[in-house]
Amino acid sequence: MISIEKVYSLSMATLTCVLFVGCGSDPQYETIRGLQEENRVLKEQLKTIQSERESGNKEWSEKVEDLKKTHNEQLIKEKELHVQKLATIRNELSSLRLRFSAVERENITLKEIVDSEPRIKGAAETHARNDIWFYFVILGIAVTMVLVFIMKYKAASDRLNLLTMKQVSELRRIGGEE
Repeated sequence: MISIEKVYSLSMATLTCVLFVGCGSDPQYETIRGLQEENRVLKEQLKTIQSERESGNKEWSEKVEDLKKTHNEQLIKEKELHVQKLATIRNELSSLRLRFSAVERENITLKEIVDSEPRIKGAAETHARNDIWFYFVILGIAVTMVLVFIMKYKAASDRLNLLTMKQVSELRRIGGEE
């Protein structure tokens, strides 16, 4: 490929040679025909230089277009990569927020447990006292029932003894009368 610098330096060298060599006292170019021939040669060289310049410009514009296309492709890829990274970061952020809220709830629960420990101890003590009172009440009821049973038994025993004594005395009286 021919770069613009090469085309420019080539055209400058050609122009310099033409100017210095063409302006000499060469007898061939001193006539009108010679000057016309020199003009024709210069025009051909100018056309050659212009065609080289145009081809260089085309190459340059093609390179620029290729670079633009490559740049746009890279830009699109980077945007896609950025979107993917952003989505990944957002997903990580949402999962971290969920984990944070779960940890926060756990911390609140643990704090409530720690704060409720004195209340639990108080409730346990109250429960134990209630249990003791309950046992005392049950024991009192049981003792009362036993006492009632003993008293009923005693009363029944006393009535039985009384009846037995009445029957014995009745039998004595009947046995003594006969």
